[in-house]
Amino acid sequence: MNMEHTEDVNKAAGAPSALNVGLGFVEKPPLGLMPRRNHEWATNQQRMTDIIEAMKRYNAVNKKLPQEWFDELSERLGVNA
Repeated sequence: MNMEHTEDVNKAAGAPSALNVGLGFVEKPPLGLMPRRNHEWATNQQRMTDIIEAMKRYNAVNKKLPQEWFDELSERLGVNA
């Protein structure tokens, strides 16, 4: 029985996932946490998307856009306004 088949059988049986390291089986750790720099990047991307979407909504009803939105978006984009 090859390693791939063994893992498939274990998964089907609900057994913990393991890696064969030559000396036996070592249990894989559970899924961890997204690295902080990735989280900060994703959060920044979401905030920029939120600002842009709010700007679109204001434009759709011809409402004046707050200057703070431009300032924050420029700051997040790294643009000197």
